[in-house]
Amino acid sequence: MANVLASSLTVCRFLSLPVGRVSGLYPKLKGVRGRLEVLDLGQPFRVIVDYAHTPESFEKLFSMVRPMTRGRLIVVFGSAGERDVEKRPLQGKAASRYADIIVLSDEDPRQEDRWKILEDIAAGCEGAMLGENLFLIPDRTEAIRKALTAAQPGDTVLCLGKGHEQSIIYADGAVPWDEVEITRGLVEEIMGRR
Repeated sequence: MANVLASSLTVCRFLSLPVGRVSGLYPKLKGVRGRLEVLDLGQPFRVIVDYAHTPESFEKLFSMVRPMTRGRLIVVFGSAGERDVEKRPLQGKAASRYADIIVLSDEDPRQEDRWKILEDIAAGCEGAMLGENLFLIPDRTEAIRKALTAAQPGDTVLCLGKGHEQSIIYADGAVPWDEVEITRGLVEEIMGRR
């Protein structure tokens, strides 16, 4: 929202337009796929898919979403293999400061051991207890299913790190992946069982 406001003010000033002329168009704006994309299928909890994958982006996102969440904050994320190893415990630290349940999963493990990546992140999850509010589930579909089945009315589930990307990269190549569509399908599956 801050970006929309900043751009609106810039356009209004540059074109000498009243702010009201631009702000009236906000309801017509469409978001970017996989960026703070809210999946509303009538479920009693909020589901958001976003590309956030750095400790800094986690801090911004969590500090924005936490106050809007009446219930628990449940997050699903991982970290890319063969990239920026130092950020992993920092991701875990940020998540543990805000989230009630953390589910760690594959993002793009590439040639790296997927369990080692998740353990690196978990090492930063201060106060989280494995099997209670911290889960290591490499299979991303199962990780998202775990988060969604744990969700109760008023909770928020954040699926982070893949956003708009269309694959998960493993040692033997890229596997097609659409986080928005897969998460939507899992919400529908879970809601059908409730």
